Amino acid sequence: MNKTRIMKTISFLTALLIMLITGQHRTMAGIAYSDSTLINTETDTIDWLTDTPETDSSGANRVVKTVNAKGDTTYITLGKKKIAIIEDSTETSVKIPKNDEDEDDSEDFKWHEEQHPWKNFKGHWAGFEFGLNNYVNSSQSLERDPQNEFLDLNTGKSWNFNLNFTQYSLGFGTDKVGVVTGMGFEWCNYYLSNGNSIQKLNGVLAPKAIPDNTTKNRFQTTYLTVPLILEAQFGKHSRDNRPYIACGVIGGLKLFSNTKVKYVEDGTKKKDKNKDDFYLSPLRYAVTARAGYKAVKLYFNYYLTPLFLKDRAPELYPVATGLVVSF
Repeated sequence: MNKTRIMKTISFLTALLIMLITGQHRTMAGIAYSDSTLINTETDTIDWLTDTPETDSSGANRVVKTVNAKGDTTYITLGKKKIAIIEDSTETSVKIPKNDEDEDDSEDFKWHEEQHPWKNFKGHWAGFEFGLNNYVNSSQSLERDPQNEFLDLNTGKSWNFNLNFTQYSLGFGTDKVGVVTGMGFEWCNYYLSNGNSIQKLNGVLAPKAIPDNTTKNRFQTTYLTVPLILEAQFGKHSRDNRPYIACGVIGGLKLFSNTKVKYVEDGTKKKDKNKDDFYLSPLRYAVTARAGYKAVKLYFNYYLTPLFLKDRAPELYPVATGLVVSF
């Protein structure tokens, strides 16, 4: 930025500060001021030149920061306001977004993102997931050996729900590629289909008889989950409008497990609920693959840790797939 341009910028700041405080919108000689969408600017490395405290009419301090980008555009921050001063051969134009939403959605005002691109990467972990779950044997088959048929499932009722309540994203020098971690809760509902529930018996998992008129026969697990996922987004649009793919691992810590059987006896609805660990693996991890575009987002989890402890129950590996609603 040359001396002439610095002097112009300082003179503009005084007028702009008054307008920002009072809410007045005027056209000054030589300056075309607009509250419309910000103009298109070329991408370049940002050099911070000044960091000067200013005082508004209430006595509160405002920080005025001037940056220089490629071309004839100067970028300024007044408090929370972002300003672009554009010079061409005929006039000097000043552009300010109407509100924070206009600024965030604009594809033309990216100097803040260019300054710290790794801080602006946001992945797709936080949200709500729902789908179907099941488990496969060591041969990757859904079929059960005769002695393990008591764990057969009604897949159409065996739903998987995940509430991923916190997320942290770290970009690799860009807002399109990075790693994602966080925490969540996973509920797996397994609806047993062979007219039995399950129980711990003589040191192993065994079938448990249930009434003939059973209306609900569910085995449920609850895990705390922590992911480590590599994600790549594509396109020049904002994060919510980019297609993405991701893969990684998800660790799980068992919190709760229970069985619930609902049935009718002598015309009365009854319920039996049994809380136990059922020889479940207390710690487990899965590989996950994810992809999405706008409203359509999918996930697939395959656990490499058996559902149950070795020699206590059949060797089964959980799988789940479904849809994602991102936050």
